Amino acid sequence: MTTDASSPLVSVIISAYNGESYIAECIQSVLAQTWPYREIIVVDDGSTDSTAEIAASFGPQVRLLRKPNGGPASAFNAGIPLARGELLARLDCDDAFLPGKLARQVAYLQRDPDVGLVFTGYHMVDAQGRLLRTEVIRPEVVAALSPLQFLKANHVNGSTVLFRRSCLEGVGFFDESLICHQDTDMWIRLIRQFRFGCLPEPLIRCRSHPLSLSHNRPLMLSQMRRLFRKVFRDPGKAELFGLPPRGFIARRRQLAQGQVELARALRPGDFAPLAPGQFLAAFLAWPFSLALYHALAEPYLPHRGYLLRVKALVARLKGVARFGK
Repeated sequence: MTTDASSPLVSVIISAYNGESYIAECIQSVLAQTWPYREIIVVDDGSTDSTAEIAASFGPQVRLLRKPNGGPASAFNAGIPLARGELLARLDCDDAFLPGKLARQVAYLQRDPDVGLVFTGYHMVDAQGRLLRTEVIRPEVVAALSPLQFLKANHVNGSTVLFRRSCLEGVGFFDESLICHQDTDMWIRLIRQFRFGCLPEPLIRCRSHPLSLSHNRPLMLSQMRRLFRKVFRDPGKAELFGLPPRGFIARRRQLAQGQVELARALRPGDFAPLAPGQFLAAFLAWPFSLALYHALAEPYLPHRGYLLRVKALVARLKGVARFGK
């Protein structure tokens, strides 16, 4: 297929592991795209079911690569050298595009050449395809995207992303040592060098089912711990917290503040066991941080509304006292 700047080829790389129940719908959703300039590469990641056979049944519309099991990052990386497009989309085999997804993302990237990656909202469905919830990306979420924010919460669903192949030249491929959270790691690396664009409305269906990795809470937690170790060993971690270029004290205080923000964000969620380690890191960075001790005491303090009412009452009593003098 001949393409040019006005009709760039999109390479959709589908990572598949034991996805016989969903792979056909996934492939059909790419074939149904209104953007005609696309190719489909299915990387079968060591499936033990009929996933590869179903993919192969689509004939020349699908290029199939079979490899030993290595995880989603390994599967996507294996597909990249086969891709001929200048734009890359990744898709898990249990997810599905809505028809106009690629066309709208290509148009976005063509309008703004400074954007390296564009993501979208999504519908979350169950194993039977029934709607569980809809995620529409709010403008304030896009405005707040940063390495630190990605550690607090990842709002960029990997199957929604379309990005320029050239982005990988600056940051490298996905980290295959991460079985989960490889997307978060990639977005942290990309956001340091490239702008992210967003189409807030849902343009894909993401599937949540008992066999998906996101349901394996111990694995998700251990892999997030591995990601934290990687990020905080990075010599460039100063960028995570916007540390000033000079001034030892200022840098340590800012680092402690960032660690406190991260710990507070983690504490109420699925990764709560990681919060104590971030509080400790904040203490080691700057043990004189008042924000650290306030955050540690927060669970034991009265409700903030109660504190505000007490503060207002104290102010009123001070006013009465002054008036009576």
